[in-house]
Amino acid sequence: MTDFLTADTNLPSYMMFPRFLLDMEINETAKMLYIILLDRARLSQKNEGWSDIDGHVFIYFT
Repeated sequence: MTDFLTADTNLPSYMMFPRFLLDMEINETAKMLYIILLDRARLSQKNEGWSDIDGHVFIYFT
């Protein structure tokens, strides 16, 4: 199979993994939780109504 990445290749959605997490002495579950909550916070940044009057972004996660 010889598939190559091209300019019009559809890529799957992803979550950002901040590099500083690699150096932290926390378990993998804590790292994954941080990544999931960061992804939710980024979504809240994009959507109106998910910040308070001071501009602090908040998330709803259950």
